[in-house]
Amino acid sequence: MFKTENPQSVVKKSYFRAIFNQDFNLGFGNPRTDVCSKCIELDGKIKMENDQVKKKDLMIEKRVHRLRAKAFFKLLQEKSDDMITFSFDCQKNNPLPKVPDQSAYYSRQIYLYNFTIVQGSSKNEFPKTSNQIASAVYDRLNKTNFEGINTVRLVADGCGGQNKNSILLCMLSRWLLDNTSLKKIEVVFPITGHFFMPPDRVFGNIEKVLKKQEVIIRPEDYIDIIATNATITKMRDI
Repeated sequence: MFKTENPQSVVKKSYFRAIFNQDFNLGFGNPRTDVCSKCIELDGKIKMENDQVKKKDLMIEKRVHRLRAKAFFKLLQEKSDDMITFSFDCQKNNPLPKVPDQSAYYSRQIYLYNFTIVQGSSKNEFPKTSNQIASAVYDRLNKTNFEGINTVRLVADGCGGQNKNSILLCMLSRWLLDNTSLKKIEVVFPITGHFFMPPDRVFGNIEKVLKKQEVIIRPEDYIDIIATNATITKMRDI
């Protein structure tokens, strides 16, 4: 509480808060990142459009776009006793070596790839071409108990070089022939720009630790950090 020179006059903090919020209408927040490009495009068109009919059409288009994204997240959250959902994605490339030396950043480096499959808290780590991605998913499916399960739902972003391709679909078709107890496999690709998935939570936890590490020289150092948030499976060439 704030007291004036008159000891009988007392002004509460809420009085100043009301003036600050109502008269100045100020807001605070962090800059947005990873915003959907389609949403940005539509927001810009709506802001610049003077024709009310066209503006209304743009607002409807944006609403439909966001509803489609909302439908994806609702689908991702669905649970059923006879269905298992796997979501998978690749973390951003982890450079080796990771050092504060500026010249090393601009030199040719090698990268450690972290591919994550989530069913609960499970995880696989692999390089990220379409063949390796399909092999990783195949390995995870073979290690899962599907007793009492009729439907398998796979959720991934629509990257054509990794997930959205005939190699993955052919692998799933072949795997389904060997697992006749299952009735259906669903592959779900989200709307571009709206695809936050369970693997992203794993990546976020890993990257919090990586930010604190100024120097990482060995692949094992990355693997040890990843292992604190996931179960590691290394891929080997055959």
